[in-house]
Amino acid sequence: MSGAHAYQTGAPGSLPDDVADLVDDALQVFVDCGEISEDITAGGLRAVRDAKRAIQAELDALASADLTVLGGRRRGEIAPGFTGDIAIVHVVTTDEFRTLTSPPESDAPVQ
Repeated sequence: MSGAHAYQTGAPGSLPDDVADLVDDALQVFVDCGEISEDITAGGLRAVRDAKRAIQAELDALASADLTVLGGRRRGEIAPGFTGDIAIVHVVTTDEFRTLTSPPESDAPVQ
C-alpha cells in the first residue's frame, strides 16, 4: 500500500455488528499504515516491524472471524486529470474466497 495515492476498500454487506466493527477497524489500520508508510519507513526497522505486527494482528483477527483479505494495486484516475496508484483491499468471507478461487465446474465428462 506504500506509495498509493488512493484506496479502494470493500467488505461483505451483511455482517453482524461485532464482525462489521472488526472489518472496519482492520481496513482503517491498513489504510492508515498505507497513508503514513513513508513516515513508518523513515522511523527505521522497529517502526516497520511494529507496523507489520499491527497489520498481522488485524489479519489474524479477521481470519478468526472466517474472513479473508484480498489486495492489489491498479492505476486509475484519482481526480480529473490526475492518474495514480490505487491500493485495493477487500475483505470477503472465507466461503466467498473459496468460490472465487475454485476452478469452474465443467459439464465435460471426466476421463
